[in-house]
Amino acid sequence: HIPEDLRDPFYTDQYDQEHIKPPVIRLLLSCELYCRVCALILKGDQSVIQALSRKGIYVMEGDDTPVTDSDLTCQPIKM
Repeated sequence: HIPEDLRDPFYTDQYDQEHIKPPVIRLLLSCELYCRVCALILKGDQSVIQALSRKGIYVMEGDDTPVTDSDLTCQPIKM
């Protein structure tokens, strides 16, 4: 579902120049869009941990032990 104000992301000003609509800019600058995409692509906590580690980013606890999938399922999240 794409909101009506985002379906056509550009507008033309009085000088016939195209610009990106402010709601689109706000969405691109927020984390909401990127979180939605990640939720569609990465199907779970373990997928996120694996994707980060492939990029050289390792998710570690305070005592330098790796964060596991089961760590992320705790309610509330242990910090």
